[in-house]
Order: sequence, then structure tokens, then C-alpha cells
Amino acid sequence: MRIWPRRIARSAFCSRRPTTCAGSSRISAGHRTAAELFAGAHDGGVFALTQGRRKEAIAESNIALELDPVSLHTLADNAAIHAYAGDLAVARELMDRARDLHCPPGVAEAPWMYVYGLIDQLEGRFDAAIDLLERCTRTNIMHTVPLAILGYCYARTGRRDRAGEVLDRLAGLSTHRHAIHFSRAAILAGLDDTNGALDDLERGYEEKNPWLFLLNVAPWFEAIRSHPRYRALIARMML
Repeated sequence: MRIWPRRIARSAFCSRRPTTCAGSSRISAGHRTAAELFAGAHDGGVFALTQGRRKEAIAESNIALELDPVSLHTLADNAAIHAYAGDLAVARELMDRARDLHCPPGVAEAPWMYVYGLIDQLEGRFDAAIDLLERCTRTNIMHTVPLAILGYCYARTGRRDRAGEVLDRLAGLSTHRHAIHFSRAAILAGLDDTNGALDDLERGYEEKNPWLFLLNVAPWFEAIRSHPRYRALIARMML
């Protein structure tokens, strides 16, 4: 399962708007298949999020959910969109629906359930986020963003040694894993290492890491969002 389509994430490094973009779900609806309408709404929600247009992202996400209200991909992806856009109540409702439909009782936390940890973190429930993320990242991980959230929560609750352990784990992963530098930057920001966080974000940009498309809304960088180097990075990505 993926959260989110790389096609849209890569668009953050391009000067043109992607052909599937916010609002496209409403264009020529009579001439498009349900699958095309769904793709337009889903990808439009992600693209709006890259631009920091939270209300538009939620609106497009809701269209995608109307077209496909039950698949795991739709529920988890759109839960994440709602979470980053600040609609935490709906994000949790979508994750509950995904869990009820796709995660039988007694099954250990699947990697995609890390979105619950994101929601807990955004609600300020750091201990709950840590408990869940430790279980979700114990073995397999979808990508390194769950580790970023876990390390950030450790850092913000004064568990600097544990945050350092997550940084060490990231260092031991293949450099080809998605979001290595983005994830390191989130943890370093949580540790108040501004220059270290910016250094890693800039490395991520040089590697065209698709997760940098979240720079306008990523909650872990709130304290450094006004920094000139951060603003310059957003400008270079044309977000």
C-alpha cells in the first residue's frame, strides 16, 4: 500500500501543474469513468495539500471517499490527507473504518496503521503515539516517515536518547529507502537542531525525495518554517 502517489509527489519538483490536479474531478464528469474521477479527486487532494490549500485538499479527498468508501488504499490515504490538513476527527474516523474493514481482531498493527500515530501526535497525545508507532515499526515499515514521527515524539517528550536510537536506525537503512533525509530532518527539528534539520532537507531536495512535497504542511517543521533556508527550499520546489 502507498501513501501517496509518487506521480503527484514528484510534481513538487516540477514547474508545471500535474495533469491530474485539484478540481479535475469536476471537469467533464460525463466523459470520464468512475476510476478516472476517483484518481482526479484523490490526486487532486494530494496536490492541493502540497500547496498548503488544506480546505481544498479535504474537499477533493471527500469526493474520492464518495467514489470509493471501503478500500484500504482510499481510507488510509485520505485519513492522512485529513490529518495533515488539520481535520483530525475525520482522519480518526477513516482510520477506524479501515481498521474495522481490513484488520481482523488480534492481528498485530499493520504498517499502514502508523497514521493513527500521526493523528495522536497532532493531538498532542505523544505517549499514545509512541506506544502505537513502536509496534508499527518493530519489523516491516512502508517507508521511513513512521520512524520520523516516532523519533519526533521521543524528542518532544525529552527522550533524546531514544530519538538518537531512531536516527541510528535510519542511518542503518539503505539510502534508497524513501524519505531517509526527510525523516532525519523531522527528528532533528524535534531535537531543536535547526541547522541539522535544514541540512537534511536540502540533501533530500538534491536527491529529489518525493516526501518534501509535504513541506508546506508537515507539522514537525513548524518551528523552522519561517527560516530563510526553509522558505528558499519551498521556493525552489515551487510549492
